[in-house]
Amino acid sequence: MTINGNFKKLVRARMQQTGERYTTARQYLLAHPPQGVSAPPGQTLDWDNLPPMVIASLLPSRVTGRLPAKSQGALTAIVKVTEADYVPAGFRVRSRIDERMFTADCDVAAIQAAEVDAKVHSIALSERLMMPNV
Repeated sequence: MTINGNFKKLVRARMQQTGERYTTARQYLLAHPPQGVSAPPGQTLDWDNLPPMVIASLLPSRVTGRLPAKSQGALTAIVKVTEADYVPAGFRVRSRIDERMFTADCDVAAIQAAEVDAKVHSIALSERLMMPNV
């Protein structure tokens, strides 16, 4: 198991956002911990035990595509997971692409829950194409 895996994810996300080198991004995060999170006096922050919602709020979104402003029932998405045959709660598999990727129907609540699911790698939402009248 990776030691400080959450911290390393945050460092790499900062590197991608800012173009900083690993050491620079790491130093910044150590000096500027997330808002509302602190370590006991004399101890360092335990990054691996931060609540999943805190980590998810600091990482780039795993969802590509546009979520509807209002809940419009079922959405269609392509989902990639890190564990073979895993299906996140709230997703109904339509078709399997391979053991770690599938198309699914879901709703906005399921998408939001999947954002903090460590077994979800990415979600690409489908958008209906509007064809011009010819």
